[in-house]
Amino acid sequence: MANGHLAGRKALVTGSTQGIGAAIALRFAQDGADMVLNGRDPDGAPRELIDRIAALGRRAVYVAADISGGAAEAARLVQEAATALGGLDILVNNAGVE
Repeated sequence: MANGHLAGRKALVTGSTQGIGAAIALRFAQDGADMVLNGRDPDGAPRELIDRIAALGRRAVYVAADISGGAAEAARLVQEAATALGGLDILVNNAGVE
């Protein structure tokens, strides 16, 4: 039921390696957005999700960052995400922080 209303948009979803965050990222890609996926693990890129997004003809990159690490880490995540996609239009703060 994708409608393409996010065509050309660039989105970052924090905590998007699994669960709700991964579902949000996939739906945004189905609706036309290029995606930055995020999780804490530097080696934790969700390959299956990246491949599913790529199969939709959308870009997907993974940026590892632990946003519970404070403002500097969150700023680094946003900067790397914007650099990877040439800007950002959408931010979904989905990551759980204990």
